[in-house]
Amino acid sequence: MIYFESGFVGNIYDLDHPRVLWNSICRRATVAASTEVAGRSAVNAATATTFDKRQASALPAWWELTFDAAETISAIAIDTHTIGSAGASIAVQEWNGASWVDVVAAVSPADDAPIAFLFEARTTDRIRIYITGATAPTIAVIHCSDALELPQKVYMGVSTPVDMALVTEYETNQSAQGQYLGRSTARQKNMNDFSVAHLTERFVREDLFPFIKDAREYPYFLLERPYQTPTALSYRWRDDDIRPERTGITNHMQVSL
Repeated sequence: MIYFESGFVGNIYDLDHPRVLWNSICRRATVAASTEVAGRSAVNAATATTFDKRQASALPAWWELTFDAAETISAIAIDTHTIGSAGASIAVQEWNGASWVDVVAAVSPADDAPIAFLFEARTTDRIRIYITGATAPTIAVIHCSDALELPQKVYMGVSTPVDMALVTEYETNQSAQGQYLGRSTARQKNMNDFSVAHLTERFVREDLFPFIKDAREYPYFLLERPYQTPTALSYRWRDDDIRPERTGITNHMQVSL
């Protein structure tokens, strides 16, 4: 689910333009937290991997990033968490020089699907998430960055929204006589082909290509149409390179994210 700062309509383009969240500041920030459970350290949530998780030992709890130099931030995203099933609430806060203030007020996710927060770009050297509730959730990935807003809306060319693009691998057991004995789920994920066309080559070279090169090594979040379909977001780690292509229309390219 995608949540927004009150009154936010977009930094460059409106909220039905796709967003890519990449170059997480977590890579170069100092991580701190109120408390943590043994083996579920605060720094686990700053990594790209989803198997190692962070969990506070008590609520309310906070998880904070401090930067050596002020950075521009307009998005935070979370993947592989139990905030919804724990019945917890989460807010995004920034340090105003004297106290912590809400950027996005506390929300209570209905489930454990990926979460993103979009807000007006601000330059800061401290930001945190603040969690309240009865049961401390686990969180594997927290991403913090300036959102890359794409100049083209996407309505055609994407066959299935990512929140509906279920990909499940099963292992079905059968007897020698062909009777079904049972079935187990080997792997589940959501993945689709998301193509964006009519991008100028200048935009691709100057704004998109730095992300494309970064995605050769690091994962990213894709927000397909934040306002109209706030459940259509995904955390992606590529198995191949993103390769923009010229379309034959003067100075235009397309790319699949």
